Order: sequence, then C-alpha cells, then structure tokens
Amino acid sequence: MLKSLFKRSAIYATSTVLLLASQASFAGDKYGAIAYSLEEGVYGYAVDYDSRDEAEDVALDECVKLLESDETECVVELWFKNAYGVLAEGDNGFGTGYGTYRQDAQLMALENCKKYTENCDISLTIGTE
Repeated sequence: MLKSLFKRSAIYATSTVLLLASQASFAGDKYGAIAYSLEEGVYGYAVDYDSRDEAEDVALDECVKLLESDETECVVELWFKNAYGVLAEGDNGFGTGYGTYRQDAQLMALENCKKYTENCDISLTIGTE
C-alpha cells in the first residue's frame, strides 16, 4: 500500500511539473503589431509585448500620433506572435506579412503589396525577441 501511495505521489508531482512547464512556455510569448493609415501613408508599430491587445493598442497610438488630419484614421493591419512582421508600401497601396523567418515575412509582404499596387518596397521589418 505504501509503495502504491509513493507511486501515485510521484505521478502527481510529475504531472504538476509538466503542467507548470507548459504554462511557462506560454508566458514567454511575445506579440507585435503594425497599424497603418492608407490615406496618409503613416504607420505605427509595437514589438515584444506580452499580449496581442497591448501590442495593437501601442501600434495604433503610435500611428495616430503621426496623423496630420482628424479626418483620417489608423487601422491595425497585422499582429503576430513570436515572429517577424513586415510592412511593404507601393504607389497606391501596401501589404503586410509575417513569419518565423525574416525573409519569409518580407516576401509575403511584397507579394501582398503587389496584389494592390506597383513599385512595392519594404518599409518596416520588426521581430519579437
């Protein structure tokens, strides 16, 4: 009986440690976001925040600070987690991309930009730590 009790205690302890370890990995997630105003061509960004909401709020605030007119607005165009985020701008539009690897995110942003406009170039590349 004592042997069975120790075995159950060991299983419980191991399960608790594994549960805590899996929760700890989520605690390390970092978020980023890019907000953009198509009308004015300005953007704001945030990187390495602990939540998506926080990253989006900061990106929007940074973008709004750059607006010249009260008639225009900024919109969160991209959020990402534990990755890179990229903004590409062209003549009359933009595109965003994300990915684990910098080059993949940049390629996605350029491809998305080219769907809407010409002469696309990377304007911003950011990545979480």
